[in-house]
Amino acid sequence: PEDRFVQEAVEVLRKNNPQVLEAGRSWLDGVPEHLQRFTPLNGGASQEQVRWLDAALAAASGAGRKALVFTHAPLCCAASRPSALLWNADEILAVLHRHGDTVVAVFAGHDHDGGYAVDGAGLQHVTL
Repeated sequence: PEDRFVQEAVEVLRKNNPQVLEAGRSWLDGVPEHLQRFTPLNGGASQEQVRWLDAALAAASGAGRKALVFTHAPLCCAASRPSALLWNADEILAVLHRHGDTVVAVFAGHDHDGGYAVDGAGLQHVTL
């Protein structure tokens, strides 16, 4: 039987960009920019991971510490490109912004062109 995470990923793709599941079709032709992140190359954070991140940042804040966040896939389009973003980047950004007094910057890879931006909440994003 297929792993439940694989099944969930296929459902996310089917809902947001079903043409990636069709052999021989371009993944991005005609796909609106805000949905281009939904390709098999990007993936997303599970709800368990989102809860862990929120708790870890709350603990750091409670201890008066600062945090750097490292992620494979970028979270901020301005520091990357739409087709390279984590599927649920907006959800992760909401967590990071709630802990804006603690999170100093986000470092990402995946998009080999790199980039830098400061988002609307003042959080720095570096893509390497």
